[in-house]
Amino acid sequence: MIPSINVVTEPAPDSVRVLARGELDMHTAGDVTDALATAEAGAPDAVVLDLSGITFIDSTGLRMIVAASVRSRQNGNHLSIVSSPAVDRVIDLCDIRAQLPLR
Repeated sequence: MIPSINVVTEPAPDSVRVLARGELDMHTAGDVTDALATAEAGAPDAVVLDLSGITFIDSTGLRMIVAASVRSRQNGNHLSIVSSPAVDRVIDLCDIRAQLPLR
């Protein structure tokens, strides 16, 4: 069975929220990456990557989060990440919490 994810983009006047729910892994990370790229293309003042609905994450999902953080720093965008218990567990196992813009 292929994991599923639901990705919704919610624009606001000066920001964009990308909300992902489900499993963030090698089968679904591209969906979130595409939504983030679309959000970033509009050059908003802030991008919120809301992962509070993520129930499972693998290394591909984690790599996508790290890449989004690096890209945000390089482009001057303001990315903030809302986590979930599943995402927190992987971030803490990899000891990268201080390197991500978590809120």
